[in-house]
Amino acid sequence: MTTLDELKQEPVFFFTGTPIAPGGQGSSMRVYTNLRAYLDLGFRIELVHFVNEEDQNKPLILPEGAINLTQIPRQPPKMSRLARKTGMEIGFPKEFLLSAIFPDRPQAVKAVRPLFNQYPRALFHFEYDNFASAVAAFPGIRAVWSNHDLYSQRVKLIWQSRDEQRLPDRSEPERERVLGRVRQAEDLIASRVSLILNIAAHEHEEFAQRGYRNAVLFPMSWPDEALVPRARARKEDGKLHLLHLGSVNGLVGYESLSYLIGEVMPQLAPEVLEGLELWVVGTVADSFYCNRILEIAKPYPQVRFFGFAEDLREMYAQVDVQVVGGVKASGLRTRIIESMVYGVPVLSTAEMAEGLHKLADGENILLAADAADYASRLSRLVSAPPDFDQLACSARKTYDEHYSRKAAMEILREAIQECL
Repeated sequence: MTTLDELKQEPVFFFTGTPIAPGGQGSSMRVYTNLRAYLDLGFRIELVHFVNEEDQNKPLILPEGAINLTQIPRQPPKMSRLARKTGMEIGFPKEFLLSAIFPDRPQAVKAVRPLFNQYPRALFHFEYDNFASAVAAFPGIRAVWSNHDLYSQRVKLIWQSRDEQRLPDRSEPERERVLGRVRQAEDLIASRVSLILNIAAHEHEEFAQRGYRNAVLFPMSWPDEALVPRARARKEDGKLHLLHLGSVNGLVGYESLSYLIGEVMPQLAPEVLEGLELWVVGTVADSFYCNRILEIAKPYPQVRFFGFAEDLREMYAQVDVQVVGGVKASGLRTRIIESMVYGVPVLSTAEMAEGLHKLADGENILLAADAADYASRLSRLVSAPPDFDQLACSARKTYDEHYSRKAAMEILREAIQECL
């Protein structure tokens, strides 16, 4: 077994096509904190960043440390639609199937090849399955797959989103066949990499059930771990200030807000509605999702749309609770972690908090079973609020012990030593 010190003699080759920043999208922050964890362990990083043409001149905000950046213009897929369809239908050769599912794969293989030839014992880290799919071309590679969300789950969410706007473009049997091929590809990648870093606990459990002993639960740390000082006492003005974060112009934000405004708020008594304000912070545009949300919010003057906010810490300092709704999507998990760090309790549906490690209803988060339960909990928050500070402190303690920068470094250290 190679020791950590021996691995650090060579750089980590880190492949991603995700914008990297300590703020903004959850995926950008996840990549940022993954880079930081390697740096905290003392690795040098060769960052290979694939960028679309419109993003080539945008600066990246990288963590401080030994990172050498190489940017590669992302090429359009070269495989024809007919070839991709054929690959999905027959399922072999395996590398052909992987390239049919993941258009970035051929370019990733081309980028990895000279580096692997020169540094065959180095560590190669891949963000998402589209880049991790390159490992099948390199027997013996020491590869890490950072799994943000299972692609087989993302595919279903994409279909759900499209079905709301137009008729389905595939029959159910065809969709099941596609999902089967995607799962086949996931299994192939998982069997070829040395280590899998799973961000979500429920997906980690699924990988364990599939028999992959090289998978490790690696919760997301937060780029800025400083607690937010309060600018307003809890319910200072007699109103419960609720915060909803995330772009309204997208599936996840729409799913959450349509649940909260369209299903929960109609069940609230007038005196409860009078005792709260819902602050919606996130991009609002003239689009399908935004226009539907604005329409269902018309009967509720308590709902205030702030649009995009540059400084979220300022918003957190003024609110009592962050609310997360919906039952289909999971993209707001990152905002729950952010609340844990910044000291604002969270009321969420159980589905939207799925995958977050060590959370327990009533201890460090509030979890509603359905819309009626959500409305009941909101009513109690207005009339007989719990100890908000105690909830916030418990959530921050959970973060420090299981999610933090220090915890991430130790989890990565142990995972590398065990699996590599």
